[in-house]
Amino acid sequence: MPCSFPGKGGAGFSFDRKTGRREFAPVRIVGKPAEGRLVVEQLGNGSSGTLYPLCRADGLLVIPEAMGDVKAGHALDFLPMPHARC
Repeated sequence: MPCSFPGKGGAGFSFDRKTGRREFAPVRIVGKPAEGRLVVEQLGNGSSGTLYPLCRADGLLVIPEAMGDVKAGHALDFLPMPHARC
């Protein structure tokens, strides 16, 4: 079924980052565990000049300014693309 609203996505990846800047990571849906939260993996390396990962993405994972390193399993806001199926 199509994703009709934003929700939470569980990061299926980890990466180091600094605080102080909100980031929007293009991700694809790779699963939905028993607790009902989507599991997503990051596409591309996060470079703002790369459009290909954004074209392949099911949505964007919002990483807030105050968050440091992202660890697998962190629950973050997920903004689905119109074509995404959840």
